[in-house]
Amino acid sequence: MILLKNCKLIITNDSALLHIAGAFDISTISIFGPTSPLDKVPFGANHTYFYKNLECSPCYKYGKFPECKTVKCLKQIKPEEIFCYVKKIFV
Repeated sequence: MILLKNCKLIITNDSALLHIAGAFDISTISIFGPTSPLDKVPFGANHTYFYKNLECSPCYKYGKFPECKTVKCLKQIKPEEIFCYVKKIFV
């Protein structure tokens, strides 16, 4: 927890780390693929998410994933896209 308190930004997927960072009011960028961010992103202006709302999204429902061979929802989120956003925050 001490390490988290020293962070200015955490980039993570939809995981416990996202919610812990939100509880400590640390800025977050979260990456969502098969799950919808709408009810999972911490409240507040300092929490941003990347999500490609495809025709098959969200496909995670009731604790189950369909068999997906392409994972387009995650592959369409490019690292450069996130990096550009981070640069805008810190420049």
